[in-house]
Amino acid sequence: MELRTIHDWVVKPYLRTIPGVNEVNSFGGFIKQYQVIVDPERLLKYDLSLEEIAEALEKNNVTASGNYIVKGTEQIMVRGSGLLQTTWTSKMSFFRA
Repeated sequence: MELRTIHDWVVKPYLRTIPGVNEVNSFGGFIKQYQVIVDPERLLKYDLSLEEIAEALEKNNVTASGNYIVKGTEQIMVRGSGLLQTTWTSKMSFFRA
């Protein structure tokens, strides 16, 4: 998984800066995953359902499409990324009134 992460976050952005490189694709390797392990007792304690947990994760882990900016002969894609990156950010997603 570590090689894939290095490729996606270091090598790929660097290669995209080279004139004439239009796209860099990733093949193979493992993609980082976060798994949520739900404690049934805590669900009861906080009066939450599995559906509410799933909904909170979905709402806080989305990517919004944007448009592109033309810079010379290049097109730069613009998008909004709201991906959960740590267990702390996923814990912060569950506040409710």
